[in-house]
Amino acid sequence: MLKRSNKNILYGFAGVTALLFMIFVFGEAFKIPKTIDSYAQIYPHSKWILSKGTAGQINSSLVDFTHGFASSYQTTQFDRGEDISFLFDKSLSNKHNIEAGDTIIRIKSSQIQERIILAQGELAMAKANLLAQSTGDKTELVDEAKSTLEFSKTKVVQKKSLFDRADQLFKKGLISQEEYDTQKWELKLLEIEVEINKAKLEALKTGVKLEQVQIITSQIEALNSQLKFLYERAERLYILSPISGIVSQSFSPDTLLTVLKMDEVMLNIPVKLSDVNNFKRETNSKIELGPNRESIIGKTISISNEVQILDGNQVVFARMIIKNPDEKYLSGMVLPCRVTLDKISLKDYLFDVLLN
Repeated sequence: MLKRSNKNILYGFAGVTALLFMIFVFGEAFKIPKTIDSYAQIYPHSKWILSKGTAGQINSSLVDFTHGFASSYQTTQFDRGEDISFLFDKSLSNKHNIEAGDTIIRIKSSQIQERIILAQGELAMAKANLLAQSTGDKTELVDEAKSTLEFSKTKVVQKKSLFDRADQLFKKGLISQEEYDTQKWELKLLEIEVEINKAKLEALKTGVKLEQVQIITSQIEALNSQLKFLYERAERLYILSPISGIVSQSFSPDTLLTVLKMDEVMLNIPVKLSDVNNFKRETNSKIELGPNRESIIGKTISISNEVQILDGNQVVFARMIIKNPDEKYLSGMVLPCRVTLDKISLKDYLFDVLLN
């Protein structure tokens, strides 16, 4: 009985030896797909955040999750004491998706508008002076200037009445700071307009000397150039979306808007340190994602350089990007996944099984 037992042990040892010999000799010839089971946290391809700073500035931050850092940051700063109105584009009221280049906010600056009104007034005065010099009978022009002045005074009276009412509503907390500032700003512009019309009337009454014509002509040219610059600057006071994506709701009082680019999403996948060499950057791999194991193709874009401890294992994070045309994968989701990588030899596969 003992001899028979020893014989079985000998046969078993011989069989294992033969198997190991075959694996060593032929193991490189047989290839088996390498699969890694893990989970994936989903991030948008990129995120654009528009926020309001403590000093009244507008901050624009674009984060590219495929690279892992903010790809752009911009601050729109305004002068202290300047009245600013931020008007969201009306087309955004019921809009779920935003296209790159869409106008998000239009900005009205009291300082720029005041400079435009003043330059327009100076230009009108210069033209009136020039016209008065070249016109024999100025009665008609003077009468027209008087009518314009009276009309502008009437507008100030009407606007003053509206502003007084807005002032009372603001003190009671019934209208916003922006609405109050807009009423105040519009009244100030109308008062400036009255002063300009007064000066224009005086210029028509007095006229100019012949030798001043060239000076006035130069002033007109300079004012036209100044107005062109101011108009262009006023037109640039808007904020455009740098990306196409969906509007994400935010309940922070300082966050004006958040847009997520979700037609592609980034998967952040923890990978054991022993498996990391199987991932190759810029290589496509099959991914089975979610509880239903939906099969999709993902591209490895980067591997983190920092090792972390997760469930007692040393891991790094592989970032893979996938198409998400139906936008069914949402930012923040955590889903089970299986990644199928390049085939490895039977020998490496068995060693991998033994090690893990």
